[in-house]
Amino acid sequence: MDAEQVRLALAGLRASGTGSAEDPRAVLGVQDEYDLLESAGRTVRAQQLSRTSDAVFDVVTLDDGARMWFELLWERPPPGQE
Repeated sequence: MDAEQVRLALAGLRASGTGSAEDPRAVLGVQDEYDLLESAGRTVRAQQLSRTSDAVFDVVTLDDGARMWFELLWERPPPGQE
């Protein structure tokens, strides 16, 4: 990817949510999480999987103790199979 594509991809990840439990960021792969956090100068201290009846999330604890929520889109059931 060139620099402009990287910039656009990161902007898309940032725009997908705030990262709170109520408004998680949507990712297509775990690497998206790490790319986004690295671009913000953040360090992951812990990572935990969390499941609800409609989604699966990675809950990442950062170096300052803050938590960032990411919805794992590949865990969604195919349309019509919810």
